[in-house]
Amino acid sequence: MTYILGASGLIGSAITAQFNDAECKIIPRSRYETWCDPDEIELFFKLNSVSEADTFFVCLGVTDPNCKPDQLTLFNSEIPLKIIYIVKLFEAKVVTFGSILENSKIENPYIQSKKEFLKKVCEENFYQKHLHFQLHTVYGLLRPKSHMLLGRILESIKQRTTLEMTSGKQYREYWHALDIAKFVFSRNWRTENETIIQVGSGQPIQIASLATRVFEHFSAVELLKLGSIPDDPQETYNKAMFLDSYDGRVFMRDPIEGVIDYLSKFR
Repeated sequence: MTYILGASGLIGSAITAQFNDAECKIIPRSRYETWCDPDEIELFFKLNSVSEADTFFVCLGVTDPNCKPDQLTLFNSEIPLKIIYIVKLFEAKVVTFGSILENSKIENPYIQSKKEFLKKVCEENFYQKHLHFQLHTVYGLLRPKSHMLLGRILESIKQRTTLEMTSGKQYREYWHALDIAKFVFSRNWRTENETIIQVGSGQPIQIASLATRVFEHFSAVELLKLGSIPDDPQETYNKAMFLDSYDGRVFMRDPIEGVIDYLSKFR
């Protein structure tokens, strides 16, 4: 059986779409948000006869850096860690999702909570049946969140209000959630010394290029105010943290055109 936690989120929705109802069991937030107690997790596993044949996709998480620090730590670090510990007891497989920025110098509250998770997992020595996918920016399926750049762009275009931004010289990759899910399922379960898997195209774009193209497409370029906010010195202004190559069988969607098509559905 495949178990999915965080199925209502972006990655969780894409993972769930790969299965029919008989192949997976969704664990709702009302259930797993109480899983700070390892005994509760272990009881659930026993009642469901979890075995080494089962897989847990831990897609839960909070991405808004303005959330309370304890909520970020709870859902991005504490609960996923406890699930891994219990999964290990039952010898099942477990997949977690993080951010490529776990490897950066950026230290906003969200990224810090993800770094805490990765640090703890590394300290404990990775469980051999655990895969951790580090993702770039993911879009698609659901309406963009208001605290994310795409959400702010959509709001600006719909309301005809200006969008103030930094210079936009920082690099990012944007990939559709369904493409990420395809990448995840295209991987062999585990090869030696490969527990952390960076998901990317090797073709990063500058935020300014993305934003400009989107606003141009919607004939609203006058609303975009690049350089009106100071740049963050911790940002990723070089390509050193990006992959040199990618799997063209999976990442065939042009990121900018993909984002434009995605935002068009919500406009």
